[in-house]
Amino acid sequence: MYLEKFKVPGRVALVTGGARGIGLGCVEALAEAGATTIIADQDAGLLEAGRDELRARGYDPGMVVMDVTKSAGVNRVADDVMRRHGRIDILVNSAGIATALTVNPALGATVPFACGGPAFYKQGHSLTRVANFSIAGAYDVIVPARRALQGFS
Repeated sequence: MYLEKFKVPGRVALVTGGARGIGLGCVEALAEAGATTIIADQDAGLLEAGRDELRARGYDPGMVVMDVTKSAGVNRVADDVMRRHGRIDILVNSAGIATALTVNPALGATVPFACGGPAFYKQGHSLTRVANFSIAGAYDVIVPARRALQGFS
């Protein structure tokens, strides 16, 4: 009874960072709920693998290579989705940076780590890169998508 309230048949959903992890889970949930889904990710190989995984489960998402930190590419994707589907009803910003840190090299223990701390920056991640993904990237996706989102002006 409650799941019926989450159905979104006929809606168009764009999911950034949608090739794996939480993003891929969002794509699957939206497809299961009836949405036309588009996976956006900067890694073409991961896109193919994510789409193949969902196809094996009976879904057929679209896919597009997109780096959320590159405004021109984000605008191109928003325009392309509009041209193909006429609108964007749902936007999920799931793109981000994650890594695994070795906590105890003797044991080989690793933990997932989103950002922050000296060890993170020693691995070559800078605060600017994290901010570009987490803040500027999300903003750059929302601005062009806003034109397409139904009910917004």
